[in-house]
Amino acid sequence: MKQFNQLEQELKLLNVFSLMAREELSTLYKFALEVPKNSILVELGSFCGNSSYYLAEAARSTNSKLFCVDSFKVGFDGQPQIDSRSKWHQVMSNNMDVTTLLDMTTHDAGLEFNQEIDFIFIDADHTYEGLLLDLQDWLPKVKSDGLVLLHDFTNTACPGIKRAFDEYTQDTYKELNSTWSLKVFKRP
Repeated sequence: MKQFNQLEQELKLLNVFSLMAREELSTLYKFALEVPKNSILVELGSFCGNSSYYLAEAARSTNSKLFCVDSFKVGFDGQPQIDSRSKWHQVMSNNMDVTTLLDMTTHDAGLEFNQEIDFIFIDADHTYEGLLLDLQDWLPKVKSDGLVLLHDFTNTACPGIKRAFDEYTQDTYKELNSTWSLKVFKRP
């Protein structure tokens, strides 16, 4: 298992842009490493591959499989984004042994994906409607006691995230951690 600092240095060499704080990435990696062996990890919204890189190393360390879902066409705010697909492939080129890219919208992938999930990291559509659809499509696939992580949960520029999650889960998920705008929950 690689240490967080080592992965951070590897990503610096790849010149990867990230919208997550160092502390959030560290928390993401820490919880991903806690999944049982042979788990299924899912990332909704992969952008340039920064968080994907940490999740892939956690998957490798736990003999697990990571599924990254991104159409690479629309940013977190629903607006067209830069083409981050090529950067994602560059960053993840040495991690494809544990990673499968689902190059489609999170909704389309949610309709097709038919495996139980141990860990899901949601950082895709940040609108209320978009996140609510992701929650409806993906949370039923998360195992009991599975981990659900959401980025920008407390970001005041994205009030729909907290609202959609609170409405959908009805306070039934147990909060395990809050690091900046990253929240970690356990499914009942």
